[in-house]
Amino acid sequence: MLRPVALVMAVSGALLWGVWATHTILTLRRSTPHLVKVELADLMREYVQREARSGEAAEALTARTASFLKALNTAVGAHARRGDVVLLGNAVVDGDIPDITARVRAEVYAHQTRAAEPPHTPTDDKAGEREGSHDQDH
Repeated sequence: MLRPVALVMAVSGALLWGVWATHTILTLRRSTPHLVKVELADLMREYVQREARSGEAAEALTARTASFLKALNTAVGAHARRGDVVLLGNAVVDGDIPDITARVRAEVYAHQTRAAEPPHTPTDDKAGEREGSHDQDH
């Protein structure tokens, strides 16, 4: 009589442990950080070049630059809060790290008060292809 009860308890314990282990492994897999890179230097260079040609007063440029930097910080921070580990492009030595520069550029310019189109760069096309694969991963 004691033997069947012990057997049922052992099988139940093993089954519960298996469920717990599977849940823990899947949770760890989901929480693995996703690495992405952004070319902040390129974004800043584009912004400075665009503003240098604007011919506006220094006070207006200062206010707009502060707004740009705030929007840039917000955009990069949003990616970090979603669980992405955001690396600077020049810090990435090797590997297939998705480039989110085009996405961040679009997010930043969407927050700008001036209705200027963000500059298009040849790397946008490649970055868009890689970003599409990133969206499928999440």
